[in-house]
Amino acid sequence: MKKIILSLLLLTPLFASASTLDHDLSFGLRNNADVKTLQQFLTDQKLYAGDVNGNFFSMTQKAVKAFQTKQGIVPASGYVGSKTRAKINAFTASSFNTQPIVAKSEPVPQSIASSTPDIKLAAPQNPVPQIQTQEDPTLKIAKCQAETQMQFDAYINKVNNGLDDLFSVKIADLKEQLRQMKMRDLNAATDFGGATLSAQAETSLIHQRTEDAISGPAVIAYQNVIQGLESKAAQLKENARLWGEQEHSRSYLECLNK
Repeated sequence: MKKIILSLLLLTPLFASASTLDHDLSFGLRNNADVKTLQQFLTDQKLYAGDVNGNFFSMTQKAVKAFQTKQGIVPASGYVGSKTRAKINAFTASSFNTQPIVAKSEPVPQSIASSTPDIKLAAPQNPVPQIQTQEDPTLKIAKCQAETQMQFDAYINKVNNGLDDLFSVKIADLKEQLRQMKMRDLNAATDFGGATLSAQAETSLIHQRTEDAISGPAVIAYQNVIQGLESKAAQLKENARLWGEQEHSRSYLECLNK
């Protein structure tokens, strides 16, 4: 007599390569494969328009917040924790079809079937609940963001004030010198030193002197120096800001990893 030993019904995803998020993701991550998966998902959801590069910065965080708000996840902090990951993975899973795979039954020889013992599966043990001892990730993110942003703002204010002190006095002094030179030359435009000139010659000379007093070579030279100093101060401020942003990101990651 033939006996059927196995008949299983399995539901398997049509595409086994569907990507899921298995780790929490936060601001400041760089070149991260899960962040790339997140960015591609947000792009498909029309919430993200940046590069899919694995860098978790402001554009990605903003898109995550928009997704959390749309899905009613509170708080919408931009941190991809377990709730947000579950939502994203559910979206990803629902986009793939499933098909049944039925294992074929095979006849077993009578000599083997009669000697095959019955195998009973032990009931699963109740899982031991884990005690959560870590700080709430959402609160930690908010705390780190506030602390590092305060440090960044203080640094920028200090740099800007220092550069203003360094350049503003010199620039103001040059502007005052330029103003006094213009006034002196304008007042001297009608001084001919007792020389007798025709009315036409006087008018022509006054016109020429006035033009020189307002926009002559000496005036242009002063203006070039002033503009150069202002441009230099602006460039130093920009360099300081860029460096400060890098330090801000580094400090933020250090805070999260404490």
